[in-house]
Amino acid sequence: MLSLTINLQVFLYMPFSVLIAEANYADRLLLNTQLEKFSDDIAFTESIEETREILQHKRIQLIILDINLPQFNELEFFKKIRNPNSLNRQSAVVAYCEDVDRIKQKKLIQSGFDACLIKPVLREQLIATLELWLPSQTDNQTTKGLKQSAYQRYIDALMRRTANNVPLTTEIFAKLFVQLPEQIQLIEQALNSSDLVSAQNVTHKLNGSVSFCGFDDLEKQAYQLEKDLIEKNALQALTSFQQLKTEAEQLIAQRKNIEQFLKLFQ
Repeated sequence: MLSLTINLQVFLYMPFSVLIAEANYADRLLLNTQLEKFSDDIAFTESIEETREILQHKRIQLIILDINLPQFNELEFFKKIRNPNSLNRQSAVVAYCEDVDRIKQKKLIQSGFDACLIKPVLREQLIATLELWLPSQTDNQTTKGLKQSAYQRYIDALMRRTANNVPLTTEIFAKLFVQLPEQIQLIEQALNSSDLVSAQNVTHKLNGSVSFCGFDDLEKQAYQLEKDLIEKNALQALTSFQQLKTEAEQLIAQRKNIEQFLKLFQ
C-alpha cells in the first residue's frame, strides 16, 4: 500500500461541493461514505443529462464522473464545461472508471480529465485527489491560509504550468531531480574556488528551470544569488547560496512523496 503524507486537517473545516455522476447505486454509496467526512454538500446524478442540468445552475468544486454513463461524450462535455462562460470552468473533473490500463488513463487525462479514480476507489487515492485539486480550485475564503503538504505546493505549482498534464509534470520532475542536485553542487564548487563567473552561469540555468516550474521560493533565492554574482559580491553570494541550497534540499527531500503521488494518476 502506498505511504503518502496526507494532510487530512486541510479538509476538516473546508466547505466544498461535490457532484457524483454515477448510475450504479453501490458505487455512489461507497463514494458518499468516504466523502461525507469532508463535505456536507454532495449531489448525485445518474445520467449525463442530469449532470449537465446541475452544472448549469450550481458551482461545484469537485466533479466525479463515471465515464461509462450513457450518451457521455468527452469532447462535447469538456467543450461546454471549460467554456469561459461556464459556471464550473475551473472545477476539478475526475474520471471514475473500471480497472483500465495506464495508456487509457493517460488518454482520459489528455481528453480533459484532471485525474482518474479506479473502481472500487481506495481511500488513499480519493484523499490524494482531494488534497491535490481542492485547495487550488476552490475560491472559498475559509480555505485561505491553509497549510499545504510539503510536497503538494511543488506539484500544484508545476501542474498549473503544464495545464494539468500529469505525464508532462512527471517528466519535468524526473529531470529536475537529476539536474537540481548537480547544479547546487557545481555552484558550491565554483564559489569555493572563487569562480564567480561559472557560479553565475550555473545559477542562471537553475533560475530558468525553477522559474518555468513556478517554484516561487526557489526562484526568489536563485534570483538573489545571481544578482550577487553579477555584482561580484562574493560574501553576500555565499549567504544567498546557503539559502538557495536549503530551499533546494527541501524540494529534493520530497522526491519520493512527489513520485508516489503522481503515480496515482498515471
